[in-house]
Amino acid sequence: MICSGLSVAFTSLSWMRSGIFSRRPVSIAAWRTVFQSTEIFDSALDLYSTSQKLVLSKSSKSERKCDYHAPFFAIPAGGKAYALRQGCCNHWDCGRCGQTRAKQEYWRIVQGALALEQQGQALWFITITTRGGGLKVAEAEAGYLEWTNRFLSRLRADAKRISCSWCYVQVTERQKRRHPHSHILSTYVPDDIVEGCKPNYFTKADGSVGMENIDAIRSDYLQEAVCSSGLGEQYDISKVRSSSAVSRYIGKYLFKSSLLTAWPTGWKRVRYSHSWPKFEQPKTEAIPIVKKADWFALACLTDKIVCYENAVYAAAVQHLWAYPVQIALREDRQVG
Repeated sequence: MICSGLSVAFTSLSWMRSGIFSRRPVSIAAWRTVFQSTEIFDSALDLYSTSQKLVLSKSSKSERKCDYHAPFFAIPAGGKAYALRQGCCNHWDCGRCGQTRAKQEYWRIVQGALALEQQGQALWFITITTRGGGLKVAEAEAGYLEWTNRFLSRLRADAKRISCSWCYVQVTERQKRRHPHSHILSTYVPDDIVEGCKPNYFTKADGSVGMENIDAIRSDYLQEAVCSSGLGEQYDISKVRSSSAVSRYIGKYLFKSSLLTAWPTGWKRVRYSHSWPKFEQPKTEAIPIVKKADWFALACLTDKIVCYENAVYAAAVQHLWAYPVQIALREDRQVG
């Protein structure tokens, strides 16, 4: 059976629970999750070196275990050798897989933005936030999904009215005051935008709050939409000069805070429109390892297994110690 989609969600692997060991190909979705530490991710999707204030160590990753027990995958590595990797559970709060989930979303955002740019689509960057005035964090969290749904529905209806393309990705983070705050990369722009100004509040040296007007794009339609949706009065919109730059901005300033920020269960940190570009998924010969029978079948296929994480090596030793299989930890650190 072939998996589809960008990532392999452990909760959706019901097809694996049958215990049937199969050599049928698995999609690139599984390939991305099992090769999360290869050069493909490390060079193109580097989220580790984008912040001056926070460093997520790559060296400690091999010591981490998946908090949700994602399945293993065996990948042909030449001859009878197999590389053994653990998949991604897709949980943001997993100490091991949260970074991989961020990379997957980052890849989809960057590639989608580039695809839209190549199609000749102009991109716009819209920022929305919740109102102030005594709104508690719990109240903001409880209402944010409904408010943003109303807002996006208004924008989608207006896009249809003015015959404007409707593609978007929305990434949500927390402000310093802990309230939800979203950035939306979209092809939509209202037809009433004008050059204007907006108030900018700042803290003075003496601690008091000052205000100045700054240049900004304004839209009566966006103003009414953000207010009527329940979000408040604040919004910002700007034209994207470089799709790759703005998509990397999202990855740089949002994903790391998302990884380390507690959110309510089921919170939608990243949302896409159905029209956001999708990409054909190549196939690979990765073999899912779920039950004891799968480990036994793997032992019959190979005489050498290479592991790239300590937890994966430990699992391989635990299940294959009685079989004539050589087990190595990384290519340059043979252990067994």
